Amino acid sequence: MTKQFGNPGVFGLATFGFALAALSFQVLVNPEAAGATLYAILVAAIGETIAGMWAIARGDTYVAGILTTFGIWLFGFYMMRTQGEELGLVNPASEGAYVLLLLIPVVYLAIPAFRGRLWVFSVAFVALIALLFFLGFGYYFESEMLRTIAGVLALIAAIPIFYLSYEEAAAEGPGAQGE
Repeated sequence: MTKQFGNPGVFGLATFGFALAALSFQVLVNPEAAGATLYAILVAAIGETIAGMWAIARGDTYVAGILTTFGIWLFGFYMMRTQGEELGLVNPASEGAYVLLLLIPVVYLAIPAFRGRLWVFSVAFVALIALLFFLGFGYYFESEMLRTIAGVLALIAAIPIFYLSYEEAAAEGPGAQGE
């Protein structure tokens, strides 16, 4: 069933890396790119959630858990940054709490990667955990320095995530497995 059903990891991971790269660009290169980052977050939310649901259907529970957790969380983050701001619900405490609370599932989702010695996943998780920590406290304390560190960590996290997407594509693409 898995082969005929395709591999959602390619686009799920690619859209995740895309959003991280956009955040990094906004923080490190040009703050006026915030609009691009917001739409990259929406694209990643959709891509990761669809990929996660697809992974569930394939029986890839671990990957599904990672993709759907981040995908649905990103959709909530997008809604908070758009509707939430419009409704006056967004403040430093709410932004910080929303980001910091994601640390709970991310930490326990990282454990199997470390136990299984999945080093590329492990590097991505370390960078993501640090990113959430610095971004969350950067929002909470309104600290530009902490958010800048988060921007660097977003770039560091994007690299192994793009690599994992590439690996998934190379395993399924033309010329793979004797094709």
